[in-house]
Amino acid sequence: MKNGISLKELASKLNLAPSTVSRALNDSYEISEATKKKVISMAEHLNYQPNPFARSLRENKSKTIAVIIPERINNFFAQVIDGIESITSEHGYHLLVYSTHEDVEKEKKIVSLLQNGRADAIVMSVSSQTSDISHLKNLYDRGLPILFFDRVCGKFRQPNLSPMTTKVLLKEPGT
Repeated sequence: MKNGISLKELASKLNLAPSTVSRALNDSYEISEATKKKVISMAEHLNYQPNPFARSLRENKSKTIAVIIPERINNFFAQVIDGIESITSEHGYHLLVYSTHEDVEKEKKIVSLLQNGRADAIVMSVSSQTSDISHLKNLYDRGLPILFFDRVCGKFRQPNLSPMTTKVLLKEPGT
């Protein structure tokens, strides 16, 4: 058997509509407990895994945070990445980690790549070469949260990386 099946295939096996299966898997009040149990049991048996790309399109969220660092060699950045990952994974987020190798042109390319919605937020330490911040201002103007640490970019108002900032970034209730 291949690695898992699609939602449509799961629905077909259960003789249910894909929307019913989706609602059952998402614990909707519209679906009876018996149907939910039947769907979950079959999903586990057939190794069903939700498609994260389909979910991100539907919810307009990638559940991904990009981390841009100037170098990988420095132990400080490894510790920062570990800390961010421990918090974000608790909330179902994933990390994309990019290294600029202290090259501002590479930083600009990475930032450009992230303008397509690949990440819900960016946590970064700017390159030592960064003086023109127009590439960062474009993201900021689009409403993409950018959090600076270590080398901060003080040319426009941004929060620092902190537990409260992380809660706001992840949009926890009560923040």
